[in-house]
Amino acid sequence: MRNLAIARGLEQEGAVAEAWFVLCVHDDNHDVRKHWAAWAKLLHDPAMAPLLLASTIVDVAEADGNYAWATWMRERYRLFGGRWAG
Repeated sequence: MRNLAIARGLEQEGAVAEAWFVLCVHDDNHDVRKHWAAWAKLLHDPAMAPLLLASTIVDVAEADGNYAWATWMRERYRLFGGRWAG
């Protein structure tokens, strides 16, 4: 909540034109996802607290040609969803 408040405060003060706030969570961490969804419901606009799965970042990096990094991330963090077949 503090990071969201900081992001919105930076926008309101004019320090930045736009601030982004997203929780990146491991695909298999269902507890955090559940708590995050409950917290987001408390906000005026739940879309202010988006959630991004770690495999999505890896998938985008892989699609951009960063195969070695994507493979390392999938192995290191056991992100075996997505397009990786290794």
